[in-house]
Amino acid sequence: MQGQSLEIAINGTLENEELKGSLSAPMIPMPLEFSGKRKG
Repeated sequence: MQGQSLEIAINGTLENEELKGSLSAPMIPMPLEFSGKRKG
């Protein structure tokens, strides 16, 4: 951030065209959840 490198871990699963998971980084106290579905 602000010109510094940042290591982010991405953990997720793909099932029936839907992706669910989380993003985590040392500077973030709790993982950030995400989900998405393919359009089409």
